[in-house]
Amino acid sequence: MKEPDDKAEKLEKKLIDTNILQANSDMLIIFIGFAVILLGFLSAIIGIPKEMTIGASLAGLFFALSDLMVIGEKVSKFKIRFYIFSFMMGAISFVFVPAFLMVNQNFGELIIPFTDFFGLVALGVVLMSIGYRIQVAKEKQLNEIYSLIDDFLNEMKE
Repeated sequence: MKEPDDKAEKLEKKLIDTNILQANSDMLIIFIGFAVILLGFLSAIIGIPKEMTIGASLAGLFFALSDLMVIGEKVSKFKIRFYIFSFMMGAISFVFVPAFLMVNQNFGELIIPFTDFFGLVALGVVLMSIGYRIQVAKEKQLNEIYSLIDDFLNEMKE
């Protein structure tokens, strides 16, 4: 088997295609987002414990961080590991954080004041992720346009 000659080929072998990750996680994120929306409506109608709110806020933050890691066509193994870690922490936050805080009231009293903080940070990360995705998509489109223009100009020279 031939060894890669330059750094670019070695780097290409280390990168992982993000389409595989995005295909598997997008639907799960959509359903979790729907559940959070329902949780918001429930809190307005019947009120829900703060422990549930902080669990949802932390989960949102972790899911937003995981989404931010897989922007682009290829990502490093470190980003994949962080993506998996963030995704798992998001799931754990949804289920175990509320239960833990309900059982351990003293710890809950310390962390519940940070509910708004986690929610706002998660919203900020989501907005940054959306903006960054748009920027990456625009750059990709511009590069494709530049490539087409170069091809056209090269054909015109011939």
